[in-house]
Amino acid sequence: MENTLPFLQSEYLAKPARKHEGLTKIAHISDLHFKKSTVFDKDGNLIALKNDLVEKKPDIIIVTGDLADNGPQRIKYLRRGILSEVLENVKAFLIELCNLSEIDPRYGLFVVPGNHDYRFWGWLPNRANRKVFDSVFGEYLVSRPIPSLGILICAFDSNVENRYSLNVSSGYISEKEIHSFFAEQFNKWRDDKRADGETPTIPGFERLVKLAVLHHHPMPIAETQGRDLTRREELLLLKNAGVFMKEMARNGIDIILHGHRHYPGYSRAGFPIVDQNTMRYIGVLAAGSAGVSNAFYSYNVLTIFEDGMIEADYRERTKGAFVPRLSRLALLSRDEIRHNTRLGMSTALENQEYGRTSADRLSYSLKVCESGDLDLEIKHIGWRSRTEDPIASIPHFFHSTKGADTLEVRFRDLADRHISWKRASDLDENEEKIRGDIVFNPPLQRFPINAIMEASIVNRFLFDKRDSMKMKAIEHDEFSMFIEDHVKELSVCIQFPESLKPERIRIEVWDDRDGKSRNDGETGYCSQLLNYNENVRVITLSLSNPIPGHTYRIAWDLPERNESDTLKKPYDKRIFQTIVKRLSAPEYRASVETMLCALRDSIVESDAFKETRKSSKFETSLMLFDEDERVLRLIAVAPCTEGEYPDSHSIWKQTFRCGEGIPGQVLRRRESILFDPFEDGGLAGRTPHRKTELCPEAENDAYTLIYSIPILYPQDGGAMIGVMSFGTCLTLCGLTDILREKAGLGAVHDLAIDHFFLSFEDIVE
Repeated sequence: MENTLPFLQSEYLAKPARKHEGLTKIAHISDLHFKKSTVFDKDGNLIALKNDLVEKKPDIIIVTGDLADNGPQRIKYLRRGILSEVLENVKAFLIELCNLSEIDPRYGLFVVPGNHDYRFWGWLPNRANRKVFDSVFGEYLVSRPIPSLGILICAFDSNVENRYSLNVSSGYISEKEIHSFFAEQFNKWRDDKRADGETPTIPGFERLVKLAVLHHHPMPIAETQGRDLTRREELLLLKNAGVFMKEMARNGIDIILHGHRHYPGYSRAGFPIVDQNTMRYIGVLAAGSAGVSNAFYSYNVLTIFEDGMIEADYRERTKGAFVPRLSRLALLSRDEIRHNTRLGMSTALENQEYGRTSADRLSYSLKVCESGDLDLEIKHIGWRSRTEDPIASIPHFFHSTKGADTLEVRFRDLADRHISWKRASDLDENEEKIRGDIVFNPPLQRFPINAIMEASIVNRFLFDKRDSMKMKAIEHDEFSMFIEDHVKELSVCIQFPESLKPERIRIEVWDDRDGKSRNDGETGYCSQLLNYNENVRVITLSLSNPIPGHTYRIAWDLPERNESDTLKKPYDKRIFQTIVKRLSAPEYRASVETMLCALRDSIVESDAFKETRKSSKFETSLMLFDEDERVLRLIAVAPCTEGEYPDSHSIWKQTFRCGEGIPGQVLRRRESILFDPFEDGGLAGRTPHRKTELCPEAENDAYTLIYSIPILYPQDGGAMIGVMSFGTCLTLCGLTDILREKAGLGAVHDLAIDHFFLSFEDIVE
């Protein structure tokens, strides 16, 4: 007769909370061997066990069999129905353990039967005994995922019911039962979806630590082996242990928990899974006996950390109390845990859109510029399609939470083909995710190619907590990589400038397949590989087999102030404060506008401008830097020489935050910027600044040229006063011709600085 265990389908909706931050604790108890005479409130050993559990505060309790002591001298009791009474007493004890440990037994108590719970003398099968056990413990003989604790319990009954064979104390679980469990229940948990048909019912199922629970040992324990009748392994071991362990490994079970031999032990094995072309690793942990002292009383406490690491604490009773027998034992290495978890994801990944391509190596090289810009190089080595059909394009996006408004992308392809990045046509100007597609011409096929993508993102990084385009200060900055491909090796190098000193550097890995949940196991694994060299300010990461469909995010805290703030040239604060105070006064606006008009007229009346014979329609503005708010505030505008300036509706924005637009870029860079979108040089490709629809003289709805200059005191590296800008919306403007020449650019710069400081000659020497 096949063992048939109940598989609960809705219990995982219950969410027992962890008692310990960042980890789950499991009490693994076995072989209590209660007698009819056992009174657990007066048994010194059971009292010691109870006290130790109260201190350890486990999240769940697992009992791996032999609850009753069904030996030869007690057969008469069993024939008189005493087994039910004994098991009820065990149940009362376990319920008390749960209550004291603040565990709801409906969700946190798991019990499997041992040979003494079913068989006469623990040898001869008896179906009546099984019915007794089921009537008492049937509700706890279940398999159940508990996502809130990060675990999955798979319970197996290893007792043999064949009444016509002498199985002595050995166990057996048929292949049919094993295959049925994984096909009918395990895979259902993995693949089940909510009503929307997309969201997993159990998010992150592959990342759950999976425990198989049974009574009989599938691996020998050296300390218990012998040749006398009661210690011969062939009479005690799980008969088809090899098949059982391999099937557990094949389906992603991490640890097998068992009892039976009354001695704690641990072993692990690797199994080649031919149809998956890989090795899988599995650990086997024995609990010893908490009720019979062959050598000592013992039980185990398992600790499962968020990153997937599993440790075992052997607890041995000594002088009336349970104490550690050994130092904590790591059951699987980080590499083995990650290997098993990633393999568990392979089926899910194959069924989704991720991983249509693969690469032997994917490398990211980032240079953070002093301006906050990012120069990025992404290199694919051995890039190929994993599908039969050629791939014409794949999605690829860039990300910036700081309002990046320009992105230049180019490919250097080492093969005879053309690759480009095409920006999505429906992008919003304020969208933080800059979406697009990598386009292959001809399409990518199974033949591998090498390609290098180069990208420049203006205003990508912050330098301190104040350096944000948002009203609220940002505490940290980051760089994220979404893994679209199956990649053998991933490498990342981030080079910071001297003026940026990152703090508390860390990495987090997020699973985008199930609605963005953190993959704690992969996060913990990658944290061991992340390095930072403070002397040269370089972050490096080298990782094998990153997981497709996941985002790897390297983050760091920002300092209160960036180091460049302390490098400014010394200046006379009295003069600086007087200039700022005068510019801030509303009554001074007319004087500033007069200065700006005089500046504009000087440019228009110059010989160089007259030689262009083009329109003199351009405007000049001045913005004052508000250091408290870290913004530029518009204080005055000299209108175009043609037409009237709409005083109540400024063509320019009233404020620019650090890094926002051309003026905000100048504020951050502390250097002049020429925006000339019709010229190949400069910042071509930047999203243009829009003019107001109320401007009656606007030829275009966007500026065709902007030139912004930082006003510093002193000008060669002093404190920031503000930003002066020139702009035109004309296609043909004399200012454009002048500024495209190096000499003209310098002349306009010098005129602007001279006119500004001449207006303060009464206070500036």
